[in-house]
Amino acid sequence: MRRWAMPLLLAALIVGLLLAGPANHADAQEATAPELTSASVQGTMLYADYDQALDESHTPPLNAYVIRINGKRTTVQNVAVSGQRVTLTLQAST
Repeated sequence: MRRWAMPLLLAALIVGLLLAGPANHADAQEATAPELTSASVQGTMLYADYDQALDESHTPPLNAYVIRINGKRTTVQNVAVSGQRVTLTLQAST
């Protein structure tokens, strides 16, 4: 795991990922919003898993997430929703 992975993971959980679940739920009429169950980082990919299926046809915009690495904002290059997982592709750190 890269040295910036843990700060990235924590920042993402606090700022962005918890907001992604309710807006992406497959059944908007359901009263229970999806809850984040786990998150992990591999290279420039950040994976967030929820406790229920998300609406794959309503992917959040890139600006729905604010990711900071060591206090510096990092660009989200792609957001993908598949089943219970949201995958963020982040700009490589220099």
